[in-house]
Amino acid sequence: RTIMIYLDGSNLESDNGIATADLLSLDPSKLDLDKMTILVYTGGTKEWQNDFIKNDENAIFKFTEDGWEKIATYDKLNMGDPNTLSSFLEYCYKNYKAGHYDLILDDHGGAIEGAIYDDFSGDNLSLQDFSKALKDSPFSSKNKLEAVIFRTCLNGTLEVATIFSDYSEYIVFSEEVSIGAPTSNVLTFLHRIEKDDGGYEFGKKFIDRYQEQVEEIDFFDTGKIDVTYSIVDLSKIDNVLKELDNFVDGINLKDDYNQISKIRGSLYQYGSKDVSYFDTVDLVALVDKLDDYSSVDASKLKKALDDAIVYNHTNLSNSNGMSIYFPYNGKAQITKFLTVYKSLDVSDSYRTLITNFYTALSTGKRVAIKAEELETTIESDKEVTLQLSDEELSNYSYTLYTVFKKDKDHPNYYQLVYNSDDVKLEGNNITTKIGNNLIKMVDENGQDYLPVTYRKGDGIGTYQMVGIFTDRTRDFTDKKYSQVAKAEFTMDNGKATITAASVTSSDDERLLGVYLDLNKYDFFTFICSRYKLFDANGNMLDTWEASPTKVGYEDEIKNFNFTNTGIMDDGEYYVLFKIFDINNDSHTSKLIKIG
Repeated sequence: RTIMIYLDGSNLESDNGIATADLLSLDPSKLDLDKMTILVYTGGTKEWQNDFIKNDENAIFKFTEDGWEKIATYDKLNMGDPNTLSSFLEYCYKNYKAGHYDLILDDHGGAIEGAIYDDFSGDNLSLQDFSKALKDSPFSSKNKLEAVIFRTCLNGTLEVATIFSDYSEYIVFSEEVSIGAPTSNVLTFLHRIEKDDGGYEFGKKFIDRYQEQVEEIDFFDTGKIDVTYSIVDLSKIDNVLKELDNFVDGINLKDDYNQISKIRGSLYQYGSKDVSYFDTVDLVALVDKLDDYSSVDASKLKKALDDAIVYNHTNLSNSNGMSIYFPYNGKAQITKFLTVYKSLDVSDSYRTLITNFYTALSTGKRVAIKAEELETTIESDKEVTLQLSDEELSNYSYTLYTVFKKDKDHPNYYQLVYNSDDVKLEGNNITTKIGNNLIKMVDENGQDYLPVTYRKGDGIGTYQMVGIFTDRTRDFTDKKYSQVAKAEFTMDNGKATITAASVTSSDDERLLGVYLDLNKYDFFTFICSRYKLFDANGNMLDTWEASPTKVGYEDEIKNFNFTNTGIMDDGEYYVLFKIFDINNDSHTSKLIKIG
């Protein structure tokens, strides 16, 4: 067996040493190196966290009894160039003959945007690039790879599977963000590979080891890190595409746009709204929801998908192993992605459906939801209800809301303290329970703080808070010593349990999925801004003006005390609803006093 690893270290390696942790995890005593050749092509990162890979060149390494041995050196090449990938495949095939060939693609992923983001060029391998690289390689429909593993985020799409269907027997990929940490590894799944393993077994052992890695990174043993890896039999993709065409041909978008838009708005979107522009949703879940709106029964398409998705390991409901692009939230990227679709041999009927859907979404008349005029009911500080008219209800999609605390020292400013999508639609009423959902932090002097917290409406009560984790140097300027991260935690009986902390960044959303080892960080700092919401005439501003002063609090992580709180007695609180219509346009309510 020849295993080819195309490893673009990118900022996953330079900032966190993710690639190095994998490379150094292999144990030659646990591998039959007479039967297995492991080759890795390196590049694309500005700093490697080891002493054997250089950042000013690309290279091929072979794993030996003595570790990684460099066997070929190249100028610094663009890892996002299809010729770089095809030359690596050619080199491996020519020099290391075997009965089994497997390819692992390791870096960031971006759904139908592709994967492998080179930090020097800023380029990545698009789906068209993958198609060219494979076409120019020794692998073909008559000489297939056994398995392709995407050790990346969000690439578990039908579009990606279609590109690889002529070149590999199986594909292994993740619908959701695929996580990593420098304290763990996934590459040791190779220790378990046996000589007769086919592509399915190869992929299954990777997924098993990935699940173990997740459990190792889940420092608090909560089981809350999302997992969505699957194995797809690529010989079945043609039938999936045929049945998808038939099913979509039976949909009348002109008559059913309102309902289809509501369906799209209700579907779980991978990568969350933090990276909304990828716009991927589970294909089986989508088909289930659209079944009532197609004149063609969905049973044949569901059977085709069931035949193709031969293994699905997930802890998310309604994640069935393969996603699909459906434009909705990422409006700034939709034109680009629809252009991508024109170059792909996926499904003509589906391409027409999403193109026409986006036309209706972007050019449709602004619907009549008069959010500022909605009748409001408040029960104490625990529940707020907005009542829609029948016409507004017919155009309604979903709601988010924000809670503010008025700054008594600066009357024009409001401190943002809470965001949530935990809203129910019951009849004509939009209802949310705010009481005891806010998060309070208390310092050693008994001072209360309300950091900005986001709650996911997942039925469990999962919260997120963004702040800066630092070690004892408290060096905020060096990423080696500090990380801006999203801490996730759950609340039970008023007390918080941190479930994970993952890197977030305003300048690079691709860092989502890198989990921190909290044992390496001593302090957590949160910072909250106050905002000017109204102009001098009392009109709400389109862009909120942040105050020059901020509320901040730092303490040792072990000392943090998070508790649930309701609307506190000494504060004046308001809630603001953003109601989204079937065109995914938002309508802002008035600022509603709740405390």
